[in-house]
Amino acid sequence: MRWKKPFLELAIITALASFSLAACGQQKTESQASVQESETIEEVGNNESDDIIKQTTDSLKPYLDYIGTNTSSGDVEVSQEFLDNLNNVFVMNYTGTVNHALTEGAGDTITSMDWKCNETMSEDTYNDFLGALDNYFGSRGVAKKYENISQNDIWVWPETDDSLWPISFYENGIVIVRWYAESAVNISDEANTETEESAVNTSDETNTEIQDNNKNNADDQVDKSPAIPERNDHSCIECGKPATHSMTGIASGEIEWYCDDHWSEMNDLLNDMQKELDEVEELTNYDAYLNYGSGSIPFWISEDALDHYISASVKDNQGTIDEMTTNGEIGFTPKGTKCNIVKKGYTKCQVKLLDGSYSGSTVWVLAEAVHEVK
Repeated sequence: MRWKKPFLELAIITALASFSLAACGQQKTESQASVQESETIEEVGNNESDDIIKQTTDSLKPYLDYIGTNTSSGDVEVSQEFLDNLNNVFVMNYTGTVNHALTEGAGDTITSMDWKCNETMSEDTYNDFLGALDNYFGSRGVAKKYENISQNDIWVWPETDDSLWPISFYENGIVIVRWYAESAVNISDEANTETEESAVNTSDETNTEIQDNNKNNADDQVDKSPAIPERNDHSCIECGKPATHSMTGIASGEIEWYCDDHWSEMNDLLNDMQKELDEVEELTNYDAYLNYGSGSIPFWISEDALDHYISASVKDNQGTIDEMTTNGEIGFTPKGTKCNIVKKGYTKCQVKLLDGSYSGSTVWVLAEAVHEVK
């Protein structure tokens, strides 16, 4: 399936610029203690966990692949399966709905994607889910503060192998996991260096020491926080649902937002309008009109049919002519029917009829019936 407009078909535009915010290390509950930002988790070897991770990776990949895509060409292809599963994306034993977004200054480049869990979670359940995400991302998430996103803790993981920055947050039972393109997140050189140096396995004793150091040096981490851009999602102007597509309004000249269902209806309407415009343009730019004798103008559905008719006429075989008429090999259109010449011969022409009951049909007529427009 081909989406024609810039990937505004798929993306939600944000209105606010990205900016750096203070961040402070927080602690998870006892079962999900926060440690150094890039501490590597020991690989879980059981088959069930590996299967869940693989299922999560496979489910997310078709959608994560579009982060960083430039859509200015207006010719971005997605599969029908991509569209059908937008609200059924599997993440660590939960299913959710995804949408993509642009941020200010990114132009036509998709800079982030949200996965929103389809069911609400209690805080304890979310805490367990964070542990599952730690396992999936292969490192411990660190709690930070980004008030432009949420008043609650924002859990941040180091950059993934595919150069994406994942975060997660929780509000009133609603769970969001978000991935940012590397280009949308500004990390200082100091923070990058620290991340590289700290991406090692450590003992429990060392982990405890790191936690204490992080707690004591929370103020030092403020300047090392990634600058994460804010999103400001739009709603469908028809029904108020989350909007995933936009276009410049035909009457208003302003950006209008639509959900998937109303976007499909709008596309159908626009396609019908374009078809009508094409027909009007063709009618005003015709090559010839048909005029012969005093009655309607005969035409034949194929060159062979016309040759067969001429042969039957020479032999005065009215039975054959009647049979051809019954079979639909011969038709009639009013005098003055406009047409475009497709193939021109000395005794016969192939033309496309532009009006009348057979408008749009390509047929054969006698050359003497075709009067070209000068």
